Amino acid sequence: MPRQSSRTPCQARPSQGLVPNRPLPEMLWEPKVVQHTPKDKPDPRRATFDIPLNEDLFWLHLGPPRSWTPYMFDVAGTFPAHEATRERFRLDFDKIRHAYSLPYIVVWYRRVYLDEPGVSVAIRWYPHREEQVELVLPSKLPHKHATRYFTAGLRLLRDLENRGRPPGPAGYEDAQEFEDEVLHLIQTADRHGQTPTQRHIASLLHPILVTRNGATYSAASVDINIDSTAHLIRDHISMPWRELVRKARQSP
Repeated sequence: MPRQSSRTPCQARPSQGLVPNRPLPEMLWEPKVVQHTPKDKPDPRRATFDIPLNEDLFWLHLGPPRSWTPYMFDVAGTFPAHEATRERFRLDFDKIRHAYSLPYIVVWYRRVYLDEPGVSVAIRWYPHREEQVELVLPSKLPHKHATRYFTAGLRLLRDLENRGRPPGPAGYEDAQEFEDEVLHLIQTADRHGQTPTQRHIASLLHPILVTRNGATYSAASVDINIDSTAHLIRDHISMPWRELVRKARQSP
């Protein structure tokens, strides 16, 4: 269940276009970096979101001026990726990549402000447990509409998440699905008493990729295909191979 909070009361007004039937605007992808706190420097938001000191912290505003759109986002993110057992949501912005020489940020917290004054929905990510969802609803607004506000905000936050997660390699939905496949193959190798080297896992993964893509398996080129698959793995996992193997062995 979402956690509801109350803020300063404000005058309710009819909601128009609470969830516009159109894609998130392109202008959203020109983020404003409200604050950048370098690693090893204390910051109140580190305590709020349990963000380690050894990671750069970014506080972003996403979206044009409020008068131009019925919603806008605030985002807290870090780089590099903190060790996690939960799926990470990443954003890749040209502005941040060029200004800070970072390939992406990992989002720990995102909030969307809806058209109703004072109404917002937030998702807080945790590395090792379920995310927390919060609805902020001023006390003067009818609470019978809480579900509608919550659904609208959650939809926009998921749209942001989907836009921030690029398609995965080799036909996988996203990079996390691909990494989950590799984790499963590491666990399979362990169960069969096989050493989960990257090349061995590539040899297990290659036939799966062939099946997914409807190609014809060729034994004659198997060495070339395994080398190519191993390269694909190296390019699309979120951590060093040794850490990925450790994660697979710690997962249920």
